[in-house]
Amino acid sequence: MENTIKQIKFNLICDGNPVRSLDDLRNNFNIDDLLSQYHGGILHRWLKVRGYNDELSQISSITEQDDLNIGKKLVKIFDITDNSEQIDEKIHSIIYHNNQINQIIKYKEYNLSFNQINSEYFAEYDKLVNILLGKDSDFSSIKAILKHIAESYYLIIQTNFSELFWKVCFNNPLVVFCMLTIDQYREFYLYDTIDSIPSIAAIGMQLSYINYEDYQKTTKLYIYNQILELIGRVIRNESSRELILGKYYYEFKGNTDSCWQNIEHSGTKCLILHIGESQTVATPSSKDKDYKSNTVNKIFPIFDGLVCKSNDSSDLLQYILV
Repeated sequence: MENTIKQIKFNLICDGNPVRSLDDLRNNFNIDDLLSQYHGGILHRWLKVRGYNDELSQISSITEQDDLNIGKKLVKIFDITDNSEQIDEKIHSIIYHNNQINQIIKYKEYNLSFNQINSEYFAEYDKLVNILLGKDSDFSSIKAILKHIAESYYLIIQTNFSELFWKVCFNNPLVVFCMLTIDQYREFYLYDTIDSIPSIAAIGMQLSYINYEDYQKTTKLYIYNQILELIGRVIRNESSRELILGKYYYEFKGNTDSCWQNIEHSGTKCLILHIGESQTVATPSSKDKDYKSNTVNKIFPIFDGLVCKSNDSSDLLQYILV
């Protein structure tokens, strides 16, 4: 009688939770965990012992070498219905994080000098900025690069936020819209309220600044006004909206008879670009905290979900999904 080896079933761990079935995997989907388990072979073993032969065959047939395309294949194989833009952004973030770890390993392995490390640090920053300037980048990859820069090169952008803005503004304006969805960049380029915007007269100052802090404040105000001009120019022109924002742009127009109209459900982040004078906007969970055009326009707030009421069918609510 032949001895048979019984395969012991084990759980995957996704997003900190045990996964026993494909439904569990979908409900606890975490692309970071799944990629790690794919590369380590754990995902293959789990599918095998759980009897998911079709999925095992599909992931065994993946020929892609880069995490972005591997991740997309895994999402398709396991029928993940999460927001594809958010998944792509997460995969890009993983890639840049892993690249940084590899850089640190390289520094230790080759015992590089401070000057060499410093030179490579700035070179890597310039490389990332050049990627942002390319026309082929989509919203998710741009956001991932911007977040990586903010986390790993904050001291550079703190002193060079003006240079970074002008580079992307002229070469790839979509990056400016992406910047407004990330807190670190909003700190450099926007103001929290209308009342906090300093006098426009400050722009008339010449280069005889009192100190570095005054220079930063004046530069921020000047860039802020350039952002207003850029966004106004883009959202007022249909061809510009299509060229720069494309599928990321949304709008709502209609008379709701002063009743709330659900636009985006909670869990969907919206960057408000502009609302009409008769329109009022709020989040679905906080309709008592509503905002009118004089408190929203020029501030570009981010809402968790979106509702709107209006008395004028010609007024336009314009926004992008974060």
